[in-house]
Amino acid sequence: MHQLSGGPARVLAVGGGPLSIEAAGEVKSTWPDMDVTLVSGTRAGDFTSEKVQAVLRRDLARLGVALVDDERVSEITASEVVTATGRRFAHDICIWAAGMRAPSIARQGGLEVDAQDRVVVDTDLRSVSHPSILAVGDSAHPIGSTGAPFRPSALTAAVSGVYAAEQAVARVAGRPIRPFTFSTFAQAIAVGRFAALFPLDANDHPILFVMGGRAARRLRNILVWLVLHFITFERLLPGVQTWPGRRRATAPLAGEAGSVRSAAQPGSQRRRS
Repeated sequence: MHQLSGGPARVLAVGGGPLSIEAAGEVKSTWPDMDVTLVSGTRAGDFTSEKVQAVLRRDLARLGVALVDDERVSEITASEVVTATGRRFAHDICIWAAGMRAPSIARQGGLEVDAQDRVVVDTDLRSVSHPSILAVGDSAHPIGSTGAPFRPSALTAAVSGVYAAEQAVARVAGRPIRPFTFSTFAQAIAVGRFAALFPLDANDHPILFVMGGRAARRLRNILVWLVLHFITFERLLPGVQTWPGRRRATAPLAGEAGSVRSAAQPGSQRRRS
């Protein structure tokens, strides 16, 4: 598949965020002779800091991925994409990673959702309109503090999924459970055989340094292994996903969020079970 009609297959990744960068890097590392282009509506890699952006773009260039910045795709067909400025990019394979939204099933089912169709939840991850329904990961939009920012990520999905299981077990057992809370301490973005790895502060912002290249990729693999095993640790020690010394969501904060919510909706009835 990496050769079509006697020439290299043309792969177009659309997005410029972590997913499109990882996809473009993986394709180019696995099939070096493919023609891989990354098209971004802004500037590929600009979602964190200038230091992180520089490492990501450097390693993409080392792999041979062509970068096209400031071109927002307005149309896509089976053989090309067209940008808002009229530029056309032919492709044999298009990887679409230019943003996401939750499926519309929650909105269609009558749940309260945000503009991206994510279920609006309290700090216990229960729907504010239908408390018997839990939402996690990219499908949830908490209205209160969760410690670290609740951004779309594998870590957020993993730890909120674990909490939802704990919430279900606690409900059956008839016992209370603490509000959902977690911490981030580092982020790693794979770029094929390379990666960008950097520590994060309590507000999920990059700090200190950015590691790139092959060493960062090896360390990133270790961190992914640790995240997967944190799920196992969580079953034994609920709450372990909160990094020591980091910001935690508390019961008073959860109550405050609920009070603000109720005040904003006079006469609304919010049942708890």
